[in-house]
Amino acid sequence: MISQIDDEQAVWLLPFFARRATDSVRIASLLDAYGTGHAFFSIYLQDHHRAVLAQIDDTFLLMDRGADYADLARFFQWSPNFARLMGAYAPLEKIAARLPGGVLDRYVRMAAYAVIPANVPEVRIERSPDLRDVYAVEGATCAPFNAWYVDISHRIRHGCARAYLVRVDDEPAAACLISAESRWAGLISSVATGKAWRGRGFATALVQAACADLLGCGKLPVLECAFSLCTFYTRLGFLRDCEIGTYMPADTGRRRLVKALEAEDTL
Repeated sequence: MISQIDDEQAVWLLPFFARRATDSVRIASLLDAYGTGHAFFSIYLQDHHRAVLAQIDDTFLLMDRGADYADLARFFQWSPNFARLMGAYAPLEKIAARLPGGVLDRYVRMAAYAVIPANVPEVRIERSPDLRDVYAVEGATCAPFNAWYVDISHRIRHGCARAYLVRVDDEPAAACLISAESRWAGLISSVATGKAWRGRGFATALVQAACADLLGCGKLPVLECAFSLCTFYTRLGFLRDCEIGTYMPADTGRRRLVKALEAEDTL
């Protein structure tokens, strides 16, 4: 059985989140930033903590503890807002096998226990940049600006995210985020450099700065990337943690198109 829980019940999950800092970074960060009192964010438990499941809008985040995968598959089939599932690859593969169609992609999660100095030129990194400048670098891979800004700025105000920026001649050149920061770890993401500034070590400098800030306050730097980028991040001190995945049901595109059209109808 899968049941929704409230903030008081979620407190009992904190020791579990602490023991599995890399797995819990997204869910724990969202819990600290938003709590469970919002319609767009919910946390569910399966049976006796066999699985922890969080929902943010149409995306579900899974932490597996020996879950009943058939039960989870039925839950997703009946969920009207199910458009994406993220978590460790092995349980996602078992759930996907019980769902009709869909696409399951595989990535790798890495964690850094120390910063390895890299031979890059010194650059000035802004740690409290204007988020409009960060979006100017990363916008092509982000949600529409208003939704992105509301979410990221809220997380930053609550100590659950950070933003970093490098400028060249006052122009935004490279940026990255710690998009989810829990009490135990931080997820480094959206590392991007403008085409005109690539090959100058800006991405390396940004990742090192984010790692140093997290390690300096006793938190574990975590990132998720394609297998082809493992060598790059290994040189910066990251080690493989586990394989992760993203599953999208076959009708995700149709559902999101319908939502977009419905939103336009309300304007």
